[in-house]
Amino acid sequence: MKRSVVAVTIAVLFVLAGVAGRVLAQADVVAAVNSEPIMRSALIERLLEQSTLGQGMLEVMIGETLLAQYAKKKGVQVTDQEVQARIAEMRKAQSEADFKESLLANQLTEKGLPVFVRPILLVERLFGDQANVTDEQVRSAYDENKQLFNRPATVRVRILETRTEAEAKAARQRVAGGEAFEAVARAVSIHLPTRASGGLLGPARKEDLEQVFKGAGEAAFSLKVGEVSQPVKGEDGWWLFKVEASAAAVNPSFDDVKEQIRATMRQNLLRAAYGKWLSQAMRDPANKIERKL
Repeated sequence: MKRSVVAVTIAVLFVLAGVAGRVLAQADVVAAVNSEPIMRSALIERLLEQSTLGQGMLEVMIGETLLAQYAKKKGVQVTDQEVQARIAEMRKAQSEADFKESLLANQLTEKGLPVFVRPILLVERLFGDQANVTDEQVRSAYDENKQLFNRPATVRVRILETRTEAEAKAARQRVAGGEAFEAVARAVSIHLPTRASGGLLGPARKEDLEQVFKGAGEAAFSLKVGEVSQPVKGEDGWWLFKVEASAAAVNPSFDDVKEQIRATMRQNLLRAAYGKWLSQAMRDPANKIERKL
């Protein structure tokens, strides 16, 4: 996902860069710092000439172009409707919050999703016969990696640190009085790594919390979702914890995860098949690739 969003960015920048010598309009200002503009042309130069990022993404785009040309020769097509249908499946497979979080984590926008999805569908249709996975292979993968599918209980918490117990009690009283925990954390927490996010920590196991915040594991896992702990003495201060969400331990059976395993194995085979084909296509003298950076 990450590669495609940057590829989209580079594609747009190439079009803009080709319009040389024109007077820059206000639309060419991509940012301003204390009224000093950062121009689109400077961004183009940074991406394409002053770093390897643009060049790397150009190689991705060359590969995607070769793939599209190969698909056309083979009479393989992917319609816009099919692209949108796959995107709809991706959204349906997770909550809207998780969907948006995955986009953010991969530096991808919803606008960039079609550019990411279309090559995936082409690879599936062109190389699908090289990605068959048997039931025996799925079972073997499960038996060899069974422990990897087990998920311990986790909680997502917000934390707040103060220097004294009195300060922790005062902060807890503010929350009890109706203030949002995250607002109080931003205002009074001395834990700099989490203060800006309102004390938010990602899902964590009991032992993870205990290792980083002494006493936190017991405190957090004894709370219900939405509850705030009493002050907990830490090594250098006092902590408050609020549980935002919790997930019970999961020890899935083979039937629970067999299709997930099959899909992962198939994706790996497709990736390998595409990589092998692309390596050959790049070296094929019939493909005239001119790099002009």
